[in-house]
Amino acid sequence: MKGIGDNKLEFYGGSVISATPFIIFVLGVIVLSLKGIFSMDALIAAAVIGLVVGMLFAKNWINYWDEAARGIRESPIYLTILIFFLAGFFGQIMASSGLAEGFVWLGKAINLRGSAFTAFTFASCGILGIATGTSVGTIVTMTPVLFPAGIILGANPIYLTGAILSGAAVGDHFAPVSDTTIISSMTQPYTQKSGVAEIGGVVRARIKYTVIAAAAALVLYLVLGGGGTGLSGAEAQALLEQHSNPPALLMLIPVIIVIYLAITDKVIFVALTGGIISSTVIGLVSVADI
Repeated sequence: MKGIGDNKLEFYGGSVISATPFIIFVLGVIVLSLKGIFSMDALIAAAVIGLVVGMLFAKNWINYWDEAARGIRESPIYLTILIFFLAGFFGQIMASSGLAEGFVWLGKAINLRGSAFTAFTFASCGILGIATGTSVGTIVTMTPVLFPAGIILGANPIYLTGAILSGAAVGDHFAPVSDTTIISSMTQPYTQKSGVAEIGGVVRARIKYTVIAAAAALVLYLVLGGGGTGLSGAEAQALLEQHSNPPALLMLIPVIIVIYLAITDKVIFVALTGGIISSTVIGLVSVADI
């Protein structure tokens, strides 16, 4: 293995040891998954630990880090890192915007109950999944808000749980800011021309599959998602009021902007920049707890 300046990068124990950082990272991901830890910070920590341990086996530490830096600089890795940074920034804004409380207010305002609220929950989780680009983050954000609201409004608890989980998965699959969308686009070359696929093109290609699956699930939740006992009284109404925040629905505007720009402009950096600017402005003006 050659390093910068034609200095050979060698490892104690042979070239097989060069896979140590990757092996440590994979083992770290497995351990984190088994412990139920889903955090980008934890994944980054596993990668850093792998790199540091790998350095200990390198005969020349300077060449080792030169090669690591060169690997990051090479396309499409550095582009992926930059997109992840912008997407994470936008996703964090949306996750903190209180959009879930806006959905609760909307469902209550149009008097959705039973199976109608279950279907509404599925659609709402899909929208937030598109906004944040993370199914796990959507589940964590929406469950404490929409689940108790759905129980109060007579939704079936089992189907309501399924609506949250599947809605988050649909949104993550469709989201231009999703890590799976970004990675898949960066690793899929065109068959008819040179270069890798644009993120907007990946989203457009997925639409026909995602919409069909989402429509089928929506109909099923609308038919089967009711039958809950529901709750009434002052305490139940107070809980609904506590989780209602109508101005938060304005945060749907940045979501629309990101999707539109990602699909039409084909440049994800432009789409994410538009989403970050619009969500910051709208959030500061209308959402107190952003």
